[in-house]
Amino acid sequence: MMSRVAEITALLTEIASRLQTGLPLTESSLPAISSLNQTLNLNEESRVRVFDTALSLMCFKAPQVFDSMIENLVGTIVSVLLSSISCKVLRFQKEEFLQIGSSISRYDCGELIKACLDVFGRLEGHGNLSHLLFRAVLRVAISASCHQSLFPLPNIVIVEPSYQKNTAFSKLHSLLPEEISVSNEMLSRLFLWYLEPLTLKDDISRILSESSKRPFLSLKKELYERMTWRSIILCMVLSPTMFIETRTLLHSWFLLTGLTSILELQIEIVSSVLDVLQRPMWWGMSMEVGSKLPFSQAYFLDKHHLLLRLAGPLSCESLLGLVHLIRGLVSHAENHSDPIFKQTSIKARMIDHKSTWALLMAFPVWFYFASALLFSGKNCPDMFLPRCITGAVKTQTHDIEQNRASAARYLAWILIPCNEYHSDLLVNCLIEISISLEHCCLDTHNVTAGFQKKLMTPKDHDYKNTMAAKEYDGRAMGLWLKQFHDCHVSYWNKIANNSESAGAKAPKILSLRQNLLFRRIPLGIFIGCSNIDEEACELLLHYAATGAILPYDNKDLMTLSEKSDERKEAIEGAHLVFSLFDVIEDMSDSIFETEESSHEFICRLRVKVGRFLVKCVEKLLQLNTDEDNEEMLMLMDLRRRLSQWRHQGGEGFQGYKALDEIFRALNFKLSSYEKD
Repeated sequence: MMSRVAEITALLTEIASRLQTGLPLTESSLPAISSLNQTLNLNEESRVRVFDTALSLMCFKAPQVFDSMIENLVGTIVSVLLSSISCKVLRFQKEEFLQIGSSISRYDCGELIKACLDVFGRLEGHGNLSHLLFRAVLRVAISASCHQSLFPLPNIVIVEPSYQKNTAFSKLHSLLPEEISVSNEMLSRLFLWYLEPLTLKDDISRILSESSKRPFLSLKKELYERMTWRSIILCMVLSPTMFIETRTLLHSWFLLTGLTSILELQIEIVSSVLDVLQRPMWWGMSMEVGSKLPFSQAYFLDKHHLLLRLAGPLSCESLLGLVHLIRGLVSHAENHSDPIFKQTSIKARMIDHKSTWALLMAFPVWFYFASALLFSGKNCPDMFLPRCITGAVKTQTHDIEQNRASAARYLAWILIPCNEYHSDLLVNCLIEISISLEHCCLDTHNVTAGFQKKLMTPKDHDYKNTMAAKEYDGRAMGLWLKQFHDCHVSYWNKIANNSESAGAKAPKILSLRQNLLFRRIPLGIFIGCSNIDEEACELLLHYAATGAILPYDNKDLMTLSEKSDERKEAIEGAHLVFSLFDVIEDMSDSIFETEESSHEFICRLRVKVGRFLVKCVEKLLQLNTDEDNEEMLMLMDLRRRLSQWRHQGGEGFQGYKALDEIFRALNFKLSSYEKD
C-alpha cells in the first residue's frame, strides 16, 4: 500500500498544479493513473468498477473534457481511498479475529492530507468533488491504524506504534463544510473530533470567543438558528463521549478563570442537548436517527438520578426531594474518599467536572427558585409560593419555615460545596437575613392580611388584591440591602479567618463565584414577592449586577456610581435583566399550569424591571463612543433583545413611552454606523 499512497500523493499534487494553470495532465502522470485503475479493476473482492475514461481523455484539451478528466481522476482517487478500508474476519487455528480499518497507516495519512489540502480549494466550481474527496480522506484517516504493519495482516503480527501528532489533521478543520443534514453516517465534524481532539476545543473556543464579545447575544437562540453551531450541538448528541469531553473542557476553563461567560455557555449547551433528546425532529434530525439516540443516562453517567430531579418540575416538594438527594450524594462522596488522599485533593474532587456541584451549576433555574422561596414568607403576597406547593390550599407557618430551610440549604451547597461546617454557618446566615426582611416593612399587619386574602383568590391572573398590600419601597429595600451586604462581608471575613488559622486556602474560583452568586440571592425577592415598587426593584438589580448599593434618597435613583466604569455597569445591568428573564421564563413554564398564567406572571415582572432596563440602555448609548465592528454587533444584539422584549411584554408595554424612545435612539445610533 506504500506505493499506492505515493501514487495518490503524486497524482493529487499534479492535479493541484493543473487546476491552477488550467492545462491538461502531462504524460508523466499516466503510469500513476494506469496503476490505480489496474488496482481497482483487477481486485476481485472490490465492488468498485472505475471506467478507464481518464486515459482516453488525455489527448483532448477542450475545457469540457478537462472538467471530465478532473472528475474521473478525483473519482478514481476517492474509490482507491475507500477501497483501502475493510472489515473482515481472520482465522488463526481455531480462533477468529475481526480486522477493521484502513490499510493506510496514520503516518501516511498525514502525507496524504498535505497533498489534498492544495486540491480542496481549487476544486470549487467542480460540483461536489471537493466534498467527496474531503469525506473520503476523513474516513481513511479515522480508520487508519496507529501502528504500522503489513496488509493484509498475517496471522501473527508484531506491530510497533508509529503515530506522532500531525498538524495536517488540524488543518482539515478549516475546510469543514457548514452542514446540518444528519444521515446514517457521522457528520464530518464528528470525524474530525475523533481524528484530532483539538478540533473540538477549537469549535468550542470559537463559540465562547464570540459570545464573550457580544454580551446581549441570545445563546439559546443562536445555538438553534446558526447552522454551524447547531451542527456542533447535534454532533454532541450523536456522541455522548464528545458531550462529556465538552462539559469537562468548559468546567476546567471555568475553574481556572471564573468567567461567567464560560458557565453560561456550558449551561446553554447542556440545555440544548437535553432539548434535542426530547424533540430531535425539531432540531432537524430524521425520525430514524432520533429514535436511535441514547437515553440521557449516557450523557451524565453516574449522576443520572440527580439529572432527573434537576430536569423535573419546580415545586417546594421537588426542592425538598432534591436537597435530600444532594445530602446523600455529598455524604456518600465523603464517606468513600480514600483516606490516603490529602484533604485538598478531596476538596478538589468536590468541585471537579464529575461532582454534584458541577451539575447543579448547569441548572440555574433551581438557584433562583430557591432564592425566591427563601424570601417567600408572610410579607410576600404572591401567587408564586402557593403554586409551588403541591396540593396545598393554604400556607402554614411550618411550611414556610421548612421551605425556607430547604432553600437556604440548597443555596449554601452552591456557594460552599467543599466545607460542611462553613455551609452550615451560611444556612443560618441566610435564614436570619431572610427573616430580617419581614421587619423592614412598616405595616406588617396589612401585608399579612393581604397575603391571606390573596391565597384564597381562585384566579391566577387576579393581582389587584396583591397590590393592596404594603409595598417595600426604595428606602426599606435600601436599609435591608445594607444589612444583607454587612452580613455578606461579615460571613466571608469569618470564613477567611477560619481558613487562615487552619492553614487552608479556598480555591480562587470559589471566592469569585461566591461573591457573584451571593449578591444575586436577593433577586429572589424580585421574583417571589409582588409587593415591591420599581425603586426597590432597581436597588435589587443594581446590587446584583455591580455589588454596590445605590443611595435610596437620591431623586435619580438609577444614577450609576462614579467610582467605577459606568459603561461596564450599564452593560452588566442590561445583561443581567435579559439573562435573568431567560431563567424566569423557564421557571414559569414549570410552575404554572396554563400558558396564560405564565405569561401574566412574566409580564408583571417585565413592567417592574422596565425602568431599570431603560436607564441602563440610555447610559450605554450616552457613553458609547467606539464605532468598531464589535460595538455595532453589540448594539444590534441589544436591538434584537429589546424588540423581543417589547413584543413579549404584551399590554404592559403599550404606551410605555420611555421604552419606545430608547428603541428609536438605538435605531438612530445604528443607522449612523451604517452611513459611516
